[in-house]
Amino acid sequence: GERVLCWDLARWMNHSCEANVLSSGWHFDIAIRDVAAGEELTNDYGALNIERSFTCLCGSERCRGTVHPEDFDAFAPTWDAKVQEAFPSLRRVPQPLWQWVPNKRLVSAASRNPQQVPSVRGHMLPADVDVPLRRRAVRA
Repeated sequence: GERVLCWDLARWMNHSCEANVLSSGWHFDIAIRDVAAGEELTNDYGALNIERSFTCLCGSERCRGTVHPEDFDAFAPTWDAKVQEAFPSLRRVPQPLWQWVPNKRLVSAASRNPQQVPSVRGHMLPADVDVPLRRRAVRA
């Protein structure tokens, strides 16, 4: 019965190399599998435009050991595929936060045809973006 809104650069999300929530190419995240009551919500910080690598302590069986800035590009196809696989669930699972979803028409169409979901790469900051902006994105 609780809702999680990520309005502050994922302050309530922890990292996992086996995340249960990933970003769509739109400005919202989606659970890519069922999340049990009381289970921690996790995202892959590799998609947060990190400036430098960090040692990962997520404890996942698939832990990469180190999360690198290059992971964004390297794992984007995998993340996109997982989001596309989960997207049809938008029609089957109640969406109490639907009123805040931008582009409702496009999102609804993509729930019927997940190939229409834009890539998470749309959130990748260009290399020439000011470094302090990148630092704010990492200090979640």
